[in-house]
Amino acid sequence: MECSKELAWQSNRLFEETNWRMLQDERLCDVTFLVGSGKEEKIMAHRFILASRSTVFFTMFCGSLPEINKTVDVPDIEPAIFRDLLRFIYTEDCSVNENNVMALLYCSKKYGLERLREACQKFLNTNISSDNVCTILQHANQFDEDELENRCLTFVTENAKTVLKSDGLSTISKEVLKKIIESDELYVDELFVYNACKKWAIAHCKSKSDTHEHSELEQRRELGDLIYSVRFATMSFQTFAENVAVENILTSEEKVFVFQNIAGIASKNTSSPFQVISKNRSYRTEIIEVQRFGPNYVKQWNYGGNPDVLNFKVSISCKIVGASLFAPYEEGILEGTISLQNDTSVLIAEKNVRIIYEVSKYYEIVLFDKPIDIEPEREYTIFALLRGASTLKGNDGKTKVVSGPLEVNFSNNVKSTNSTSPSQGQFHSFSFEIKKQL
Repeated sequence: MECSKELAWQSNRLFEETNWRMLQDERLCDVTFLVGSGKEEKIMAHRFILASRSTVFFTMFCGSLPEINKTVDVPDIEPAIFRDLLRFIYTEDCSVNENNVMALLYCSKKYGLERLREACQKFLNTNISSDNVCTILQHANQFDEDELENRCLTFVTENAKTVLKSDGLSTISKEVLKKIIESDELYVDELFVYNACKKWAIAHCKSKSDTHEHSELEQRRELGDLIYSVRFATMSFQTFAENVAVENILTSEEKVFVFQNIAGIASKNTSSPFQVISKNRSYRTEIIEVQRFGPNYVKQWNYGGNPDVLNFKVSISCKIVGASLFAPYEEGILEGTISLQNDTSVLIAEKNVRIIYEVSKYYEIVLFDKPIDIEPEREYTIFALLRGASTLKGNDGKTKVVSGPLEVNFSNNVKSTNSTSPSQGQFHSFSFEIKKQL
């Protein structure tokens, strides 16, 4: 009776299932692995199965100097991961997930298991996120996984703001951080890169000693020459003065050199390491025009010295490039200023506007001196204070406009005493610069 029961499971299951059953029951196992950093957990297996599936195990057990001991130490793999590894070797039915993928990738490299490596890479390529990409990138660099490393770097450059804000940034090595911030295609302002480097430095200082706050000089020591990969010379004079020059991350001599570069003054110090990283990053962007009104415009919008004001919010990080104002509908000139602010500061001071009547010109775009960063779900306000010829106006305006990945919501502002609102008035359209969709 006992023999017939044994034969039942042997004859009614697939080959890999019977192999797995033999392993689980520890039948005829002839090698024991002492697994984990403490080498305390014993996991048994079959030399024949291991050697038939792995070139490394084949060399270990069948090579010119075969392993003759019945126990093999594996201190660099934890027991749960080693069991996942054996399951793959015996059945090729290993469940790869975010908790074991990096450890299994390591196992695949160690034991020459190409199909396990492919399974891990497939999982990583389809499950990279802003929260885990730094960890994956670090391991890809460590294991010389060039294809995966390039895939991670591409993800980082396309999602730079969220990645550089993530907790994972603090765990990567200086070598990997350097690869990130030296990319010409990193889609983020240079001040953001600088702040990310400081965040990384503070985290690494704390990992060595968390007994006190770490000074800017300590942060610089941790950063070392990595600081030269920040493209300070591409910042505006004001940005550098207000955010970098007031700190002690850079030396006094380095600050002077950057100021000279921003001002376009040649420095006598021709050997400065800053010189090799002064070029701008090549962002992949596109301009989206968000129109508030349809094509049917109405005459007679007058100006008596009162401002036209409108609030708006965007759904994704972007830059505002300019705004379009309606043009005069008969001979005349419209003059005044336009400005932009958020709830705490003025982003664009008053910019002079002058629009001249032209036949068939319904509106004119007013470009700002430079694109301005706009954060999602934060309220911004645009002001126009104009005098001169009467212009066209828009009616039946939209409170929400969706253009591709960008959604813009408009709302009233009580300071709009010239009657511009989401439904009527000035501001025909807005131009936004967004990251180009690949």
